[in-house]
Amino acid sequence: MQVVFRLAYSLAVAILFVLFVILGTRTFYAEPEIDASLRPVFSGMPAVLSGNGPSSLYCDFNGGYCNPSFSRIPTPEEMQPITLAEARRLYPDAVKQLEEEDKRVREYNAVQQRHQDDLIDYRRNVFIIANVLGVMAVGAALYLFGSVEAMPLGLLLGGIGVVIFGWVQAADDFDEIGTEPLFAVAAVGLVLVLAAGYRFLGRRRSAGESG
Repeated sequence: MQVVFRLAYSLAVAILFVLFVILGTRTFYAEPEIDASLRPVFSGMPAVLSGNGPSSLYCDFNGGYCNPSFSRIPTPEEMQPITLAEARRLYPDAVKQLEEEDKRVREYNAVQQRHQDDLIDYRRNVFIIANVLGVMAVGAALYLFGSVEAMPLGLLLGGIGVVIFGWVQAADDFDEIGTEPLFAVAAVGLVLVLAAGYRFLGRRRSAGESG
């Protein structure tokens, strides 16, 4: 019964520690959110014209040309793209409409890109925080091992769970974050855990052998 109780207590400590880190991160370091008022816009929608000219106009502002689209069979000359300067002279209202839409598209894409960059930074930081806390928990477990019952196992499992949580957070953005900072954090964590194990576990073993 004592073994079952100690195991249950260890699992409780591990689960609560993982929840403490996850909920603490969500509470005090929330994930960046994009402005809910923003709505996706669609690029390449034609400006609809009326009169004897083309029925619609498509403009490529990066390429610097426009493509008129006629409801009737166009002449070979009309089928050729025209420059933006020519389109502004012939269809000023349509080009203005398309320029405003293109501006909205660029602004929306810029906001989306900034949000994506913020998410990458956030997940990298959560990865570092989780690994630091996980290593601290493992170190505390090694320090308490042999002097406190059940708690070291709970801290050890909780530390492992928090480290896994950090890796899961960063998993989707490894390419954007880069493997160098992730490798550095993992290497430092490994060195600290090995050093703590050598010091605390080795010291207790030496004390036991001398006793």
